[in-house]
Amino acid sequence: MKKYFFILFCLVSLSATAQNTDVLKSVYQFSYWHGGMDRDSIVLTRTSPSEMYNKLQIYRNQRLKYESNDSMLQFECVPYGLFIEHEIACYESYYYIFRLLNAPDPSQFLILYVTKDSITQFGITKPCTAEIFGDIDYDGKFEIGGFETYCEADDKACLSKDWFSVFKIGKGFPIDGKLTEYLRPRPRLKKAK
Repeated sequence: MKKYFFILFCLVSLSATAQNTDVLKSVYQFSYWHGGMDRDSIVLTRTSPSEMYNKLQIYRNQRLKYESNDSMLQFECVPYGLFIEHEIACYESYYYIFRLLNAPDPSQFLILYVTKDSITQFGITKPCTAEIFGDIDYDGKFEIGGFETYCEADDKACLSKDWFSVFKIGKGFPIDGKLTEYLRPRPRLKKAK
């Protein structure tokens, strides 16, 4: 008899949890202070609990500065990790970098260009696993690098090293040839006996 009460209690608890649909309906994060610019409030919202976050709103001084409600964009996020900021020019312009779900392939990245007067979409990158993420060669350009696809460990037909590249956030997302060649995985040498 105790077993049946326990099962009933578990079912009622699960049912009550499932009916709470407003849990994490929206998540938000504040940007850093940007010199002469005020902080931005970034809000991601989803329309139903079964969907990913697909609505992006950015507010500055309680005014909507940017909005995207594209159902094809699915933001990957965790609280306090919605986006990355990268300074372009000394406290005058920034990139906001958002990770997008692109399953079954690696993530893509939505890049927004932010100035004191406007926020515009700079572009969406090609798929990338993003093992390289930041200005790693200190040239002032943010780099994202990794594999463009996933490969199975024993798949001989998958030439994963050829799908490794590092690109810069710039017009057309150009490949950084030097970094790509330097960081591209190389076959391991066998030890001499």
